[in-house]
Amino acid sequence: MSRLQQVETLRMQHNQLDLELAAETLRPHPDPSRLSQLKRHKLNLKDRIARLMHRRGWFA
Repeated sequence: MSRLQQVETLRMQHNQLDLELAAETLRPHPDPSRLSQLKRHKLNLKDRIARLMHRRGWFA
């Protein structure tokens, strides 16, 4: 898999986490630990995307 494909895959996962965060937030009683977990995972993906782009010489 090329780096571009890796970045696109990670971006799709990042976008999916946005949807999951929104859904959890809209629940009558959002689970704080679930929100925290989703946010950490989203940040991890963002960092991985940035590292791949930096190695390639691209800038986010």
